[in-house]
Amino acid sequence: MSRWDVPDHPVIVACERTGYPPGMEPKAYTCPICGEECETVYLNFVREPVGCDVCLTAKDVYDYYEEE
Repeated sequence: MSRWDVPDHPVIVACERTGYPPGMEPKAYTCPICGEECETVYLNFVREPVGCDVCLTAKDVYDYYEEE
């Protein structure tokens, strides 16, 4: 290493690595049930989480009752 090889400031290194300065990275929101990163969390009538758009699937009520 020569005397002209000055390392970059830690903030510059973090910005080059992640695109964000340290502590400013966007938070990844995850499902409280399956743990996957998701867009929507679904709640039941007492506001308890029951799943997300990753671990739950929607089904037409007619199809639900006809499959029994």
